Amino acid sequence: MMQLNNRSILLTSSLISALLTACGPETNSRYGDEHWDPQSTWDKTQVISQPELRIVYKDIDSSSAEDWEGYVSIDFTDLVMRDEGGENTAQLAYSVGTSERLTIDDFVQGANGSTFTDPKFYYDSTTSTDRRLRLTDPEVYTFYLDLAVRQPNGTLRVYNYEWDDIVVPGPLSRDNFWANRMNALVEDNCVGCHGSSGSEARTDFDLSSSLLSRFVNKARNPTEGKALPGYPFNPEHTGSANVTAISDSLRDDFTTFTNAVIADGTGNDFTLTTIDKPEIMENDPYN
Repeated sequence: MMQLNNRSILLTSSLISALLTACGPETNSRYGDEHWDPQSTWDKTQVISQPELRIVYKDIDSSSAEDWEGYVSIDFTDLVMRDEGGENTAQLAYSVGTSERLTIDDFVQGANGSTFTDPKFYYDSTTSTDRRLRLTDPEVYTFYLDLAVRQPNGTLRVYNYEWDDIVVPGPLSRDNFWANRMNALVEDNCVGCHGSSGSEARTDFDLSSSLLSRFVNKARNPTEGKALPGYPFNPEHTGSANVTAISDSLRDDFTTFTNAVIADGTGNDFTLTTIDKPEIMENDPYN
């Protein structure tokens, strides 16, 4: 029989001990261990897929290629049943352009029996009742749904769903562009200085009230050497540090609006731009 010397026995014992230690429940450093932290992985948690939000279109004026309505369907009934409520109550919201979130009661059709707190918007073919959300104004819409779900291990996981590709094509007027995109931008970045009583900035460019009319007038009649849209972003502008917050798409909106009102010259409201059609537009099967 083969003899093992003491050194071999020692090495073998050490190896077995190391293997047992690596497999023990006291470690949580490897995927699948008993004490794996479910907060840092989806393992052993209840993964909830984002529900489908669908839009179809109706051409409401056959003589115009740019006159559309959109009808939005979504069903998140099962998510509401699992929602913990509180600050993350499962309720649909939206924003248009770059505006703040709003509740969807603007789009609930008056006679369809739905309310903005409902978890399901659909066409009820059994009663021919349209319970979808109806979008009539051309714009780029973003929809949001937040909820909190208790996981099997007792922890609370928050889900934040977003659909940012909902488009109603067509002409966008100057005043709607201002309301959807420019008003909040100017309030957040310009009014602090140009609306402040006694400030030099207000004396030069007053935004204390009537933001739209005052902004349009200044764009069309600028102070020499301080023409919009470029001057606010110039280092010579004493408020340029605040204006640096206007970036990317917001700066594009600022430039688009300002150039349009300057080019128009005198119009109180006009078609400022056109929201392009999405690449795929499905016709509404019920209209």
